[in-house]
Amino acid sequence: MENRIKVRESNFELLRIVAMFLVIIAHVTFAFTIPTFEMITAKPISSWSLNFFSDLSLGSIHLFVLISGYFGIRIKLKSLLSLLFQVVFYLIIIYFAVMLIRGEGDVKLFIKTCLPINGTNGNWFIAAYLGLMLLSPILNKWLEHISLKDLRNYLIAFYLVVFVWGWIFINPFLGFNRGYSTMAFIGLYCLGHYLRLLSENGKLKRSKYFYLMISLSLCAFSALFLTLFSFFTKEVLTMQGNNVLVHWTSHVYPIRIMFVTSLFILFSKISLRSRFVNWISSSVLSVYLVHRNEDIYWPYFREFVRWINANFEQTTAVLYISLFIILVFIACILFDQVRIYIWNRVWNFGQRLTHK
Repeated sequence: MENRIKVRESNFELLRIVAMFLVIIAHVTFAFTIPTFEMITAKPISSWSLNFFSDLSLGSIHLFVLISGYFGIRIKLKSLLSLLFQVVFYLIIIYFAVMLIRGEGDVKLFIKTCLPINGTNGNWFIAAYLGLMLLSPILNKWLEHISLKDLRNYLIAFYLVVFVWGWIFINPFLGFNRGYSTMAFIGLYCLGHYLRLLSENGKLKRSKYFYLMISLSLCAFSALFLTLFSFFTKEVLTMQGNNVLVHWTSHVYPIRIMFVTSLFILFSKISLRSRFVNWISSSVLSVYLVHRNEDIYWPYFREFVRWINANFEQTTAVLYISLFIILVFIACILFDQVRIYIWNRVWNFGQRLTHK
């Protein structure tokens, strides 16, 4: 996920870090069921809070694509190979770690597991993003010549189709897949470019506090809607069928698109330059690749979060889960330095071989 950024602006690097924290929070909230009528009756504030943090974090992965659209992806062999190396590196490391814990392994499973775009191990984002990378030269050529007005009209038409047939009716033949797809990323990529044009033309004049208020208000309203729906209908919401929860958790949920757009604009208005922030940002993908790996997430990450919640009083549990999130983040960032060191050695060795 390496883009050609003309100026190393730490505000967007900070956004990557915040987005990854939100990704972890989303996967923490997945460990719990959507508050039911009984839960809401007993603890209304806690129930709404869980829905609020779920809503706050669900669209966080989109922020990475908006950043890519804002600066533009420029495919280079090194950046592409670096991304693939990073994905495969963690797939292999995690496979052997889990194999040692369980005391069993399988050659066929190992080969399948280590394919970076096999659609498993939580790697849907990698597959969708690689698809976007491959299409980016065409998109860039088009975006370079389109006017601000025409791009605005295109985005209106695009998201009208997305919201009607990709969200309301969930038509499988359009390829939006509730936002888990390259097709959905194309819209976000174009939206990121549009936001850059708006910024360069002085169209985003409101203060960052305005966009902060909009972002939080959207999530608060959305969480309130789901909480009230569960309370008044007394319906136990699941991800089966075509119900309210399926639409609410969709990555093409209109409020979610508006939320990530507002949050992105908010960070675009922050003035920040920090080598430390940039250093952390360069390794944030490792956090996703480790904790969302299916061999890690389901048997260990999610179960540990549930264990904390079941064995401690609510306030203490929230504190411990927050500490757990921070420790996971720090551990992944530090371990990724090993991956970076190995990758640099591998790349330099390959360069020496090809230039002999």
